[in-house]
Amino acid sequence: MKKKIVSVLLCATMVTGLAMGCGKSSDSSSEKTSDGKTKIRMTYWNNEDTVKTLLDYLEKEVPDVKIEFQFIDNSNYDTVVDTQLSAEEGPDIICESPASALKHAKLGYLEALDDLAADYSTAGTSVYGYNGSTYALPGISWFEGTYFNKELFEQQFPAKFISEAVDQTRGWFYSLLAISTLLFNKAPYENVIVLGHVQDADGQKMSKSKGNAVDPFDALQKHGADAIRWYFYENSAPWVPNRFKDEWVSEGQRKFMGTFWNTYAFFVLYANIDNFDATKYQLEYDKLSVMDKWLLSKLNSLVKFVDTNLENYKITETARALEDFTDELSNWYVRRSRERFWAKGMEQDKINAYMTLYTTLVTLAKISAPMVPFMTESIYRNLVCSIDKNAPISIHLCDFPKVNEQFIDKKLEETMDDVLDAVVIGRACRNSTNIKNRQPIGKMFIKADWKLDEFYTAIIADELNVKEVEYTDDVRAFTSYSFKPQMKTLGPKYGKLLNAIRTALTEVDGNATMDKLNESGSFELNVEGQAIELSKDDVLIEMTQKEGFVASSDKGITVVLDTNLTPELIEEGFVREVISKVQTMRKDAGFEVMDKINLYVSGNDKIADIVNRNAAQVKTVVLAQDIITGKTAGFEKEWDINGEKVTLAVEKLA
Repeated sequence: MKKKIVSVLLCATMVTGLAMGCGKSSDSSSEKTSDGKTKIRMTYWNNEDTVKTLLDYLEKEVPDVKIEFQFIDNSNYDTVVDTQLSAEEGPDIICESPASALKHAKLGYLEALDDLAADYSTAGTSVYGYNGSTYALPGISWFEGTYFNKELFEQQFPAKFISEAVDQTRGWFYSLLAISTLLFNKAPYENVIVLGHVQDADGQKMSKSKGNAVDPFDALQKHGADAIRWYFYENSAPWVPNRFKDEWVSEGQRKFMGTFWNTYAFFVLYANIDNFDATKYQLEYDKLSVMDKWLLSKLNSLVKFVDTNLENYKITETARALEDFTDELSNWYVRRSRERFWAKGMEQDKINAYMTLYTTLVTLAKISAPMVPFMTESIYRNLVCSIDKNAPISIHLCDFPKVNEQFIDKKLEETMDDVLDAVVIGRACRNSTNIKNRQPIGKMFIKADWKLDEFYTAIIADELNVKEVEYTDDVRAFTSYSFKPQMKTLGPKYGKLLNAIRTALTEVDGNATMDKLNESGSFELNVEGQAIELSKDDVLIEMTQKEGFVASSDKGITVVLDTNLTPELIEEGFVREVISKVQTMRKDAGFEVMDKINLYVSGNDKIADIVNRNAAQVKTVVLAQDIITGKTAGFEKEWDINGEKVTLAVEKLA
């Protein structure tokens, strides 16, 4: 009596074939049960409970077949099967090793499975071949997941991607590839994300013996899972070894997670004050300000960028884009829109600000959720679930946001980029002069290949605290250039003439020489009767500025600030400093945002006079009902304001 051997990849069609008699010799009839079912006997050596679950499944799929299962302990399996087969009492289906299958095929116990083997690769079935036929099929240990979820498996195979450390190239990546090739003649995955190793701060392999190993549970306890995940995402490409240091994790946490959370907290603070409910309003694009439209354009461009990059497994690029956007959201949009949230009532512009920021925060949380799942879940639950009972109960049950192409305005984004570039360069100018940001400056000059309209120009002026912005094609009236010899290039060529060249460079017309360099790439000097040609590589170039002016250049943009301060500008600087100090005191005293106060100024007549001359402005900004000089009450503190000592006090009104 010939029997069939089958791999652990048992299929219902095979069982059906046996039921029709292919498991017996052609001159025999199939054995029947009392209820008329075809009886098939099977042995197996592995997990008994697993196989019983398989049998339950087959009973439903092939109701006309009754499988009698015999579990044989692995230690005795070969002996028992050999005895059964030699006595012609063996099962219809047995599961065994390639060596045993070949042995039993040679002894004539097995029936050829050529038709079924056609569905497998030649490489997978070659080890089961004998005398031109295949007598067994390849299998894997954990067949139940493949078998019981056949449709699901076929839908999800091959995997979109797998990920492991680089040391698993052979043990994981290759093993999967080899097995899948044997079974299905195709790769088991479409993409591989290889992870580099984690090293210590000095780039050394972590080792307990070296004492440089970091306990992951200690790190998780200290920083949280989100922060550590984020660090590895944005620090470098996945396949590059990552150096680990607590301070670096904290820095990444501050730049993205901290900024995101603070922006969210800002919204919650004022939304609670105004009892703002986003479900009661609509985002009406036509009514939005330029800043709102810019933010929504950047947001939808970001969604498109993140979706595309995650689809292509570009993790680091995605993380850095999220970080850059969050910085602009907080330090540009929110900072420039704060006064809109402070407005009384619920006017349309305030609604626009709330809805724009709400939409942005929710969308940003959703696209960041795969990377920082816990923080985004908290933000989503509070922003969305608290007001919309029909919303998914978790951010991880939400669909990934769809891009609203109508909101994307690339021209607007480019224009705002020009504004930001000018502001950054302008801030560099201010910082080089040690003039405080709250001190107004009279005039600013911009040289660039663009000229912005009045709206955007006003933004630049406000950001840099200047009274007037002028666009110019020539900044020569305020700037020049100085030149010094580049020792590493001039030394080998003109050794003994270096000092003479240095002297000659101090005497050239800076602007004219720079023009010559830009036009032809070189200029000529007469040094001790010798003509010497110098290129940009031969000199060190520095921009210099006329006294009372400061200049800076980058990205083809030159910004010049007039740093000459009039008495009026100086007084305005004092007013802004006083307002800043009072706002700090309100916060330190624990006052609510909308609390009314009395303001006291004592100990400095000069400051008191300035405050009184500008009382209307001060009262409006700090919510002061009265300004009292010469005494203090309430919460007081001494300050140094531009070199002037003064005591300020704030008193909350009932």
